[in-house]
Amino acid sequence: MGAPDVSVGIGSTTATATSTITNGVVTGVTITNSGAGYTQTNPPLVLIGPPTKQTEICDVSSYSGDSGVIVGFGITTLGGSNEVGLDFHIPYNSELRNPNLVGTAITLSGISVGDYFTISNSNAGNALGGELTSFDMSNNIIGITTSFIDSVFQAKSVVVVPRTIGGISTSVVRVNSKAIGIGSIGFSSTTESFDSTLFTFDDSGLVSFTGGFTASNYFGEFSWGKVIVDARTKELSHEARTLNGFLGLSTSDTLTRTRYLRFKNNTNTI
Repeated sequence: MGAPDVSVGIGSTTATATSTITNGVVTGVTITNSGAGYTQTNPPLVLIGPPTKQTEICDVSSYSGDSGVIVGFGITTLGGSNEVGLDFHIPYNSELRNPNLVGTAITLSGISVGDYFTISNSNAGNALGGELTSFDMSNNIIGITTSFIDSVFQAKSVVVVPRTIGGISTSVVRVNSKAIGIGSIGFSSTTESFDSTLFTFDDSGLVSFTGGFTASNYFGEFSWGKVIVDARTKELSHEARTLNGFLGLSTSDTLTRTRYLRFKNNTNTI
């Protein structure tokens, strides 16, 4: 969205102004023409309109993406970079595994380095509060959340690792992303105790792995997708408003399909 229009009540000479928008909020108004015929006792009414809509039509060359559940979670520090690691699994009953629906069954996530993804409905991280901040590979903030790990991330590394899920030996995709805000303190002490009627600490159903990874059948859900477009009709700047964590997605750019979904010659509006 672009900066909204500013209108000023009519005097003998109409005043004009422009607005400045930062992170989705009008942060300033600049008078371009002060006008005439206004008084301090009868000031003009200033109205700020909704953000102006920007539209860009793109021809799609290809698209890809998948979704599933997170079955592994861990934190680590590599080369001075704090990272969160997540194991992606396509559930055995997922429609993505049905070749009658998708053409070719997808058994492993096809996410690659540099792709962005979202996590939702998670139960890992700091459930009692505290921010988790995710970064892209250039150290720009791309997401902030205040509970668990629901947010937007960028894949920094992608590897395939073996796992046993539901008694079946299989493989999952382990994705590491830059993030800070999750503590790495382990609770293994004979001199400290946790006495509380409100909180309990247990490892029911969890198995710890070397390297700080913990396995579970469900830590949350992941989803990613990307659209590769041909030459753009015009280059517009789209500001991503991600400072409200996962919920901030609703205030960011929207990709709208205007024709039936197909692999080539599709038209979308951003």
